Amino acid sequence: MKTIIMAIIITLSLLLHSVYALKEYTRIEGKVLFIDTKNSAIEVKVYSKVCSGLHTFDIENSEAIKGLNVGDGISLYVISDCNKAKVGEQR
Repeated sequence: MKTIIMAIIITLSLLLHSVYALKEYTRIEGKVLFIDTKNSAIEVKVYSKVCSGLHTFDIENSEAIKGLNVGDGISLYVISDCNKAKVGEQR
């Protein structure tokens, strides 16, 4: 019985850890160069070491790009391989 309970506890803790690990994003800084509202994408010149250079990101929170302008400074939270991100804040 103890073995079953320990196995359940270990399984639950691994599941919870993987759920919380999914919510960790890498924050990057950049400048908006192009906005594609139709496809919810933006082209950004990234200044951070992660994903540095020019990248086009599909934006998960698409309502956030409505307030962006070309030339704005922006913080993004990268979701996958410098292709998908969430808008953090604009400056």
